[in-house]
This record gives sequence, structure tokens and C-alpha cells, in this order.
Amino acid sequence: MRGITVSHSKIKNTGVLFEVLVRQITSDTLEGRSESPALQLLKKYFHAGRELGKELQLYQAFMNADRLTESRAVQFFNMVITQRQKLDEMQLTREKYELIKELKKNYDLETFLSCKIPSYKLHASIYKTFLAEARHSGDTIMNIQDVASARFTLLEHLLGHGRKAEHKDTALLEEFKSQTEDLRLLTYKILIDRFNEKYDELNDKQKDLLREYINDISSKNTLLEYVHREVPALQKQLREKSRSIKDRVVQIKLNEVITQLNNIGSKNGVRDNEVTAMMIGYQIEKELN
Repeated sequence: MRGITVSHSKIKNTGVLFEVLVRQITSDTLEGRSESPALQLLKKYFHAGRELGKELQLYQAFMNADRLTESRAVQFFNMVITQRQKLDEMQLTREKYELIKELKKNYDLETFLSCKIPSYKLHASIYKTFLAEARHSGDTIMNIQDVASARFTLLEHLLGHGRKAEHKDTALLEEFKSQTEDLRLLTYKILIDRFNEKYDELNDKQKDLLREYINDISSKNTLLEYVHREVPALQKQLREKSRSIKDRVVQIKLNEVITQLNNIGSKNGVRDNEVTAMMIGYQIEKELN
């Protein structure tokens, strides 16, 4: 009998890998990459015939479960764990290794894994629970309290404790996930075409800001650094435009916008409404040209 410690590994977490690949596809699209490596890896490794695809379905079973009663939550938990135990552990490990190897060829792995992950604690709890169940029955788990805490987090999620209000588009997202691979790819293409059509009129500064916002890497504060660097330049451009405006009312409103830009990123973070304010500022500057 040996003692083991069950700890979370972001790079081996199937749910996290899937989430960052999806985000990277969006980023690659904004960068104008016609063939996104992330999209190709998503298609290659996460279909239903792969162990990674099967484990992802179990992650999503927890993530997307409806609010349950206590007895049903326990039953649901045990059903998912039973399915997880049926996976080929060696093949799953091999697929993760191959996926990570290919990721390294196409992206900076540290940057790739540094993006914000929605419900990160829940993803980590699923990983620890699955890892604990995959260990040999003769192994002794040394950090049993940590593993138990992960299980409790999952059960509390199933019971609906601490859940945030769900967005109106959740049903659409779930419908998208349940589609066949070909239909998902067709849907993806339509979404990209609509995105390009909708944002075709954005200027380079607006596109750069949108790209930084989507790629916001919390550990490196790249969005915050970008905002602190760009806001003064935007304010300078708006002040120069203001001097040439003869309409006093328009001039006052423009000065108000310039003043509001002073507060962006002042609290060690950039809020969504502040990104919107910058987009508006760039739009005003564009229209005054």
C-alpha cells in the first residue's frame, strides 16, 4: 500500500483544455488565421470516439446539470463516477500527452493556459474527484480532506448552492454542444461569417481592444497594461479633435468622454463597461476624422 496526494493539474484537466481551445479559436479568428490550429485539435481530440471526448462529456454532465434534490444529486454523482471508471486510463493519459505535445508546437503553453476559466473551482473539483477514483484501490490518499472538499463542491453545485444567475443564451449553448460534429462546424462557420459582417466597420484600434479583451490573461494583466498604454493616446487624439469643434455642446460632451476615460483601469482591473467606454471613444474619434 502506498500513499498518494491528489492535486490539481491545469494542463491535464480535460474541461480546462477544452475551454481554452474554444477561446483560442475565437482569438485565432480575430487574428485572421484561416486555419486555426486550436479548431483542428478540438476536432481531432474531443470527438465521441476518443477517451478525451468521453471524459469531456462527464465534465459537462457536472457543469450543465440541473438543480437537483439531495437524493438525486447523490445518485447523479455516483452515476457519473461509475461512467468515469469505465474509461481506459492509459489511453486517456496517452491522448492528453499527445494533445499537449501538439499544443506546444502551435502556441506558447504558459500563455495558452493562463486565460480566465469560467467556474475554474468546479473544473478543479471534477479533476480531483476523477483522479481520486482512477487511483488503484490499494492506494491511500494522503490529502483526503482536500479530495472530500472537491466532492462536496460538486454536490453543492448539483444542489444549486451558490450558482450564479444563468444567462439567457444557456439553452442555445447547450443545443450547440449537443449537435453532431458536422453541424457544429457549419454553425461555427455561420457565427464567424456573422461576426465578420457585424464588426467589419471596426477600425484597427477597436479590433485591437476587442482582441485584448477576449485574450485577457489575468496572471499577466495584459488587458490592464494595454488600457493604461492606450487611454492617454486616445485622450490626446480626442482633445485635438475637440479644439477644432465649433459646436459648444458637442465640445462639452466630448470633454466629458475624455474625463471618463481617466477612471478606466483605476482599480487594478478593467470592467466590461470600461471596455465599452473605450470602444465608444474610438468610435467618436473615427467619426470626427
